[in-house]
Amino acid sequence: MTTINAESAIIAISGLIFIGIGLALHRLAGKLVRGQISRKNYMGRGFKIKEALASDEAWYRINREGGKQMILPSLIVVALGMLMALFGVLLAIFEFLSDTSLLIYYIAMAVAVLVMVVPPIRYVIWIKRNERKNKAA
Repeated sequence: MTTINAESAIIAISGLIFIGIGLALHRLAGKLVRGQISRKNYMGRGFKIKEALASDEAWYRINREGGKQMILPSLIVVALGMLMALFGVLLAIFEFLSDTSLLIYYIAMAVAVLVMVVPPIRYVIWIKRNERKNKAA
């Protein structure tokens, strides 16, 4: 019988956490795209952008675009989480923990975090571009 080392357990658990985060982001993205989050909703009391608060039409248009930009990254986070969880299980079964395998894990985590950070930045850039276009028109 083999014992599970701490590193493989941490990798598997962090993979499961990333799967949960990715699924939660995907669900939120779907609600934003479908216009199910109103300004009066609890979610509407969080991160505020003044352009989105101008009118209900602007609110739904901006959130729809933000939701679209979140769909693919959320699925990438789920896929990376699955890979991390599988990787952790394989490490526990075959006990081949090495510096290279830990490097792969750290790279996967960095990519997952980066994928979660980029969409909000792109979202704000999109809003600012549209604001300039609307002022010019």
